[in-house]
Amino acid sequence: MAMAWGQGELFAKASKQEIQRTKFLLDKYTDMVSLMRDFEQFEQHMQQVGIDGEAARRIDQTDLHADKTANATILIEKQRWVYKRYDFYTHQLERAQRLIKNEESP
Repeated sequence: MAMAWGQGELFAKASKQEIQRTKFLLDKYTDMVSLMRDFEQFEQHMQQVGIDGEAARRIDQTDLHADKTANATILIEKQRWVYKRYDFYTHQLERAQRLIKNEESP
């Protein structure tokens, strides 16, 4: 039961879409944490592999030629972006978990 606050609710109820999204993120939580730890530990190695290896040869299959240096930069920026998104999602899930009341504890 939500508490009334003026015209709306103090604690809004989750929509079906929000519940589905949360379930999806909970299913992916361990993968996100694992990938974040890997990125934190090996970011420099990943950058070097992007430059030296074939991962940055062609990011887009429609490229007619490969600029490995530019592609490696784009690749690491995409990895950083994913890391930031995963960091946001995992912190939100952890915060929500801490807010769950345990009926057994005082």
